[in-house]
This record gives sequence, structure tokens and C-alpha cells, in this order.
Amino acid sequence: MSELIKGLLESRAADWERAKSLLTTAETEKRELSADENTEFDKLMAAMSDKDAKAKSVSEAEERAVKVDAIRSKFEVAAVVAEAKGDDDGAAAIRAVALGERRSADFAIRAMSKSSNTVKTTFADFVVQYLTDVAPVYAYARKLRTSQGEDIVIPRITANPAANWIGEAGTITAGDPTIGSVTLGAYKLAALTLMSSEILNDAAFDIAAYVGEHAGRQIALVAGSAFTVGTGTAQPTGFITAATAASRTVTAAGSGAFFGATDVLDLIYSGLAAPYRNQDTVIFGSTTAVAKVRKLQDVNGQFLFTPGINGGQPDRLAGYTFVENSSMAAVGSATKSLAVLHAPSYIVREVGNIQVAQSSDRYFETDQVALRTIYRVDANLLDTNAVAVLVSKNS
Repeated sequence: MSELIKGLLESRAADWERAKSLLTTAETEKRELSADENTEFDKLMAAMSDKDAKAKSVSEAEERAVKVDAIRSKFEVAAVVAEAKGDDDGAAAIRAVALGERRSADFAIRAMSKSSNTVKTTFADFVVQYLTDVAPVYAYARKLRTSQGEDIVIPRITANPAANWIGEAGTITAGDPTIGSVTLGAYKLAALTLMSSEILNDAAFDIAAYVGEHAGRQIALVAGSAFTVGTGTAQPTGFITAATAASRTVTAAGSGAFFGATDVLDLIYSGLAAPYRNQDTVIFGSTTAVAKVRKLQDVNGQFLFTPGINGGQPDRLAGYTFVENSSMAAVGSATKSLAVLHAPSYIVREVGNIQVAQSSDRYFETDQVALRTIYRVDANLLDTNAVAVLVSKNS
């Protein structure tokens, strides 16, 4: 970890301690935050978010710099060998498609992992990276990658069987789990990226990164929403949608506007059975829910929220990974702005490769080329007992 990132995280931690002191003082004096204190608290929360984003940005920049330096070194030492090996990051293929030399190109999806090792970034990696960063459910869900798009039927457990103590010569009652099924298809998500002919003819321009980042961002925003609140009609079924259909909701009843600390704890410990509460459990909250839970304290005055101090460590809520999900509803009357999920129980099926194709006819009059990126995916909840959603009370 660089000194810059370390300094940002330490400063973020200091902001959190100052914010806690404001809340603790008000709690001790049995009053609400004053107007000035509220303003200061909001500024501290904004500063924490800003420093977190900067630390992440710097970390990614440092990783890219390491990769670039390593690639440059390899090129300088063995330029001829590198030339012979050819292009394996998709840049040449993307440029050939954009120039009309190829009709289309496919790029294999692979899992992304943060490492200090130098691994060449492919076009598909840009899309996957945005899915991981922008669509938080994708980052933690189980992935299933198939080459063909035919429907896959996967058993879904909706109720577990009970075991019983049996006396000598007693009759054992048969117990079977209640099993339904989930059908995963292959919905098509597409994005168009426009490029001018000047950019295409600039050999120094990183076309794979440009198209990958623009298409990846568009795809991730739409997919992230579907993985959360998707209807299941012409798009994946979101985990909130699946939870609501299975009546896996907890209605807030504690003190405070919309929901309080006891409601959050009820969501976790009443909403999920013990087998689903482990290191793979993730709590998702909307942007306004994140701001609200940072103020919540338990009956002993301990804050439920703990910021991730070390680089790469997530924030935690009541000890569980806590992630902002901008696709969830804002805090309000009867809204669903907070949910807990045993993440591996939500499955994302990705079909085939990411395909890029071009058309120079549609935007002929503007001298632009349209690159179409297609990503085929479906997703659903495999175990309805693995999720619980908090429904705010009417306030």
C-alpha cells in the first residue's frame, strides 16, 4: 500500500471518529444533533466517501502503472519476440472490427482478481471490471459461465426438512425438502459506442480500453439494476424481487424514522437463519440507507457501522460486509432500502463470449462508426431462505 493511499484511509478513519464523537455527545445529552452538528456530520460523511473513492482510484492507477511499466520493459528488451507473439489483448481485433476489416469479434469472460502480478488486460476484462465495481451484487454472487444459451433448470430449495429424535423401535417420519426450480436463460444486454474516423486511424489510441470502458459502464449500470430489482421478464430476476415474491421481508417496528438499530439487527438475526450468516453474507444498502445506518447505535451505545480502514477491506455493518447499492430504493415509507443476502445463493449465468460488431452505415453522415457490444446473461436466487429485505415503517 502506497503512502498516499495509507494517508487517505487514515484520514477517512479520523473523519469517522469525529463523526462518532458528534453522535456520542448527542446521545449522552439525550438530544438530537443540532443544525450545526448535522451539517458537520454530513460534511464528514461526504469527506469519507470522497477519500474512499480517491483511495480506490489511486490504487487502480498504481496497478495500471505497474502493468504498463512491465509491458514497456518487455517490449524494450524483446521487441521482436513481442511482435511475433502478436496481439492478445483484443486491441487489434477491436480496431479491425471498427475499420470494417472484420465483421465481429468475440472476447472470453474471465474472473478478475487483484494481484501485483502483471496480467495483460483484455477487452472483456474492462466489462467485467465495471460489472464488479458498479454492480455490487455481481461482485459477490456465484458465477456460472456456459458456452451455449439453452435454458438451464436448477433446483431451488424453498424449505428444509426437519429431523426428529426417535425412541427405540420408533417410526422415523420421512422428511423431504421442498424443492422448486429456477430456469436460467440468456437475456441479451447491448450497448452502442460511437467512434470518429479520426480516433480509429490513430494508431496510438488505446481502442480496446476506450470501447471496453464505455460499453462496460453502460452494461454494468443496467445489469446492476437488474441483479437487484430486475423483474425476470426479458431481464434477470433481482434478489430484491425474488425475496419479495417469497415473502422474505422484515417490517421495521423500532424507534427512529423509517427504521432503527434494532430493526437492522432483526433483519440480520431474524431474517436469516444461522447457516446463512457467515463470511459470505453481505448487507446491501441504498445511498440514503448508507448515510442513515452510519448514525445507528445499539443499546450499549456501540455503532453498528465500522468503516473499512485497511486498503481493500469493506465497510461492515454489525460485523458483516456492508456495500452501497445505488439500485436499491431510497429510505422512505414502506421502501426496501436495506437487505441482507447470503451472496453465493444468488447465481449469475453468463453465456458465451462478449461480442463486438460494427456498422459504419448508420452514422455515415457524421463520419462515425458504431460498435455494438453484446453481453448475454441471466440471474436469480437459488435459495429463498438466503435473503431478507427490510421494509421501512411508515413515518
